[in-house]
Amino acid sequence: MHDLVVVGGGPAGASCARVAALGGLDVVLIEKATHPRKKLCAGAITRRVTGLVDFDIEAATELRFSGGRMYSRTGTCIDFKLDEQSSGYLVKRPRFDNYLLEKAIDAGVEVVQGTEAVSVEQLKSGIRVLTVGDSYKAHLLVGADGVNGIVARNVGLRGRWKSDEVALCIAADIPVEEEDVKRCMSLSNTDVSMGVDIHFGLLEMGYGWCFPKKDELNVGIGARMDKAADLRNRWRKFVRRVEDQKELKFDLSKQSAFRVPFGVPKIPLVTRRTMLVGDAAGLVSPLSGEGIYYAIKSGIMAAQFACEAADMKTPFHVMEYGKAIRKDILVELSAAEYLANILYRSIKNIDLMFQIAQDDLIMREYIIHFMAGARPFQDLRKDINRRMLARHPIKALKLRF
Repeated sequence: MHDLVVVGGGPAGASCARVAALGGLDVVLIEKATHPRKKLCAGAITRRVTGLVDFDIEAATELRFSGGRMYSRTGTCIDFKLDEQSSGYLVKRPRFDNYLLEKAIDAGVEVVQGTEAVSVEQLKSGIRVLTVGDSYKAHLLVGADGVNGIVARNVGLRGRWKSDEVALCIAADIPVEEEDVKRCMSLSNTDVSMGVDIHFGLLEMGYGWCFPKKDELNVGIGARMDKAADLRNRWRKFVRRVEDQKELKFDLSKQSAFRVPFGVPKIPLVTRRTMLVGDAAGLVSPLSGEGIYYAIKSGIMAAQFACEAADMKTPFHVMEYGKAIRKDILVELSAAEYLANILYRSIKNIDLMFQIAQDDLIMREYIIHFMAGARPFQDLRKDINRRMLARHPIKALKLRF
């Protein structure tokens, strides 16, 4: 009988398992793939991630980004720079996730790879996770198995995702010569740091992106599923647009479609002996789609409550996890959702916000910090509201601030 079983070995699961093991718990982590496994992702992580962990994350990163370009629907471009505290990192997820999993193993976590969890059973004295050919019993369970996971469904926390709760993305990791990456993604001829490209106005409730790695570009487009009609055709048009901008011809053999949560989760994230973390909990910014920070943070929080529950000898202490998530992460995601609902509500709103960013340097900085996750969203929401009402009252009314 383990103290804790974690289903899923991504950033949320690996972080949770590691912290719980360091806290003295007997932890087993079940991962359906074998790391380093394929994982398509834009791969941007904010500087805030480094404040969550006690080891060097930079060792598993590809590049630093300290700015970029925002493009309007018509192709108008706004360059932006981030200061040292607001800059971030770009990672290849197979390498980054494997690094976090190795940190969990080093902490004493028993990691079972290549084994898929197929069902969860509630027991009188614990939880049993059934896999193909085996089972694992524990006092507590953490569901870190992503947007398509089985834990939330099996413990009765979630049914099917609604169309306004999840986004559909199409993206590709495109091989590119290192010289071409530097040529088309550097912020300047003298700047060794890279920039990221964000394309607004391509569709409602979504955007397009081009993020560099050392020898790749991750190019993608995504939108909330109820607004993702004709996404495949929009994807093809977007790829041609980026090819023209970068003067490159893309190999799209590694393209794929995937889903990510969108919006603030409306379901409870904890029940009896089970906690949901990361994408499985729906903890992703509805403005930028960034989820790694929230994955690691929620995983660490779940581990801390698991350790407290073990010390108190009452597994039901994990119910406090849900309250802590609401007071911390959900407050921030609610602020991001508020801005996302204004910005992405219509193509007209996107164009209008782009005009404001062109003309108002302070508003531009606020929007950039929102997209980069450089500051808590609730603080930025207050600053943006004040600025809009003081300097752009007519446009604020049009946007329905």
